[in-house]
Amino acid sequence: MAIIDLPENIFAETGVNTTVIVGYKLETSKLDKLIKDDYKVFCREVKNVGYIKKTSKRNVFFETKYILDDVTFETVTNEEGESVTDEDFSKIISEFKDWCLFQENPLKKIFLGK
Repeated sequence: MAIIDLPENIFAETGVNTTVIVGYKLETSKLDKLIKDDYKVFCREVKNVGYIKKTSKRNVFFETKYILDDVTFETVTNEEGESVTDEDFSKIISEFKDWCLFQENPLKKIFLGK
């Protein structure tokens, strides 16, 4: 029901591209109905993970990456005055929840508790 691609090296320095596949088991009769109704799969690609990998004296560390204003080059802040991290996860989770609202009831119950 969902496929989410993550950037390479998301898990340290593995060099592996990672894809998260989300699914759930249905009764065959319900599966046939979804196929007949041209069921859509939720697909997204994560490009920004909220950090930058840096190396200093052969030590690897991760520094938080913030969203910068294109004009002032200052960090963008939220309503509470906190710098906003440059990451895609929050938006994708919100989009997934919105997508779930228009899916079958068992899926809504699993992912939205409805």
